[in-house]
Amino acid sequence: MQPLHASRRQILTLAGLTLGVGVVDLTGVAAPAYAAPGDEPVLQPIADTPVAVLFGDGAAPAAVPRQLAVRVVRSGGLPVGARIAVTFDPRRYVPLTPAVVTLAGRPVAAERTIVTDPGTGEQTSAITLAEEVPATGDLIVVVGTVHPLLYPYDLERRASAPTARIRRSPRGTESQRPLRPTRPPSFGGPALPWGIEIDAVWGGTTWGENGRYHYPVPVRVRLRSTGPGPAPEAVSFAVSVDPRLVSAVEIASAQLNNRRFGKRISRSGKVRTASVLETVWRAPVRLKPDDVLDVYLNVGTVLPGRELTGLKHPVVALAPCGAAASQRLTGRETLTRSDAVCAAAADG
Repeated sequence: MQPLHASRRQILTLAGLTLGVGVVDLTGVAAPAYAAPGDEPVLQPIADTPVAVLFGDGAAPAAVPRQLAVRVVRSGGLPVGARIAVTFDPRRYVPLTPAVVTLAGRPVAAERTIVTDPGTGEQTSAITLAEEVPATGDLIVVVGTVHPLLYPYDLERRASAPTARIRRSPRGTESQRPLRPTRPPSFGGPALPWGIEIDAVWGGTTWGENGRYHYPVPVRVRLRSTGPGPAPEAVSFAVSVDPRLVSAVEIASAQLNNRRFGKRISRSGKVRTASVLETVWRAPVRLKPDDVLDVYLNVGTVLPGRELTGLKHPVVALAPCGAAASQRLTGRETLTRSDAVCAAAADG
């Protein structure tokens, strides 16, 4: 896993994005013992759209922050040597190198380190201020961003919350704050995770002298359930192609686990514009773990009388499902082919 590198332009963009969202209210957090009354710095996690963490035993999805970012709220200034640190699981987060620290949108001089705990494997991204920071202005620290784990490495036994700490001086006492976001109601209750990998066999058409032009089309779409739970509803997928090269997409036949699938796969949507022909198909079956549904397509192709530019490359995609919070990410929810050649020059 490679660290993220941020340019000065990206730093300012990150800080601007962070400032554009709300903060978590920390009312009731005890004042650190080392700070004078009314002068203690407090860490506020930056509110963001959380990421669901799935468990193989069917427990309800947990929430972890999408971005490791905090705002330092203070009524007094921070001296040189003040330290802000965030500890996180490197399997789930990619650290920014260097970490971002801004005051009212401008970069703040600071030393930055990343240390790995040999016992737990957790990493700590620490920022030590190299300049005094006044009491006014938004002080924002961003140290990493989520790295969603893909199937088959996505299921966890526990979801450890990242933790942020601040210390006013090298000899001061640290104030600690878990970065655990509010769990959205859309995450739902206990549910076995499910996932579907999509694959395709491609055919196509060629034309021109010595077949110099070609356009691939899907002739078989394969949907495989990864488990451990069944798909929560009937499976759907979409096929998008260039309407200048494809006149129609129809279902020829289907097989479930290498046996004829006798139920009708129906078209639940169709869009045709000047730039895309998209058909959406629904198979009335909830795929159980390791089930494989093969759908064979009849694709009517058209030979163009001229070269084509502005090509719509073919795409096969799993359609959205209502139980997205418990869906495992396979990395194969969408497939495409970008090797079509329909003009002498590169398509615009």
